[in-house]
Amino acid sequence: VEKKAKMFGYKHEVVWDLMIVSVVGGVLGARAYHVVSEWDFYSQHPERILQIWNGGLALFGALVGGFVSMNLYAKQKSIKLLPYIDLVAVALPLAQAIGRFGNFFNQELYGLPTNLPWKLYINPENRLRGYESIEFFHPLFAYEIILNLILFSILNRKLAVKQKLVGTGYFIWFYLAGYMTIRFLLEFLRLESWNINGINVAQVIAVSVILLAVNRLRKLRVK
Repeated sequence: VEKKAKMFGYKHEVVWDLMIVSVVGGVLGARAYHVVSEWDFYSQHPERILQIWNGGLALFGALVGGFVSMNLYAKQKSIKLLPYIDLVAVALPLAQAIGRFGNFFNQELYGLPTNLPWKLYINPENRLRGYESIEFFHPLFAYEIILNLILFSILNRKLAVKQKLVGTGYFIWFYLAGYMTIRFLLEFLRLESWNINGINVAQVIAVSVILLAVNRLRKLRVK
């Protein structure tokens, strides 16, 4: 991202500042989303709310928290944020793909039981309640890694041929449309979805963002 910022004439030091504040805001947002989605548990164990080392960070919350923190920083420094967000958006899927490898080592984010050739063995102590007797599951994190790398490749290629669109919001909206599509589809395989009255909250959010992103992209193409 720093190299891209220099290439397009933006301040590379601002990139580093934004990365720092987005990480802080992202962690706070990710934890807040997780706590809200698992409130039945945390209302009984409030001492666990701040124990992020025990796991429990949600990407939706991280995206919101990261954006809010970057926006506050940009207002304080009186800088135009959109060009930097566009450049960060291109690299986001790659960062997410790398981060998902942690789920492999921690045996987290696996999906429904399966007997497919690429099934993943989960140790008994890491199996969710109700699935203690099942050994093999969908490697959900691996699916997300692959799909995020594809999205990164598409965004990187688009950046090479659509450089004039940097700063218009095109790349962040394209990222959001792409990633939310990935998330919507993978939710069908998740074991720990947040449901309200039988409705998958993540899928509702994903569809809402996809519709908004597609609308914004359509308007940008018209311009």
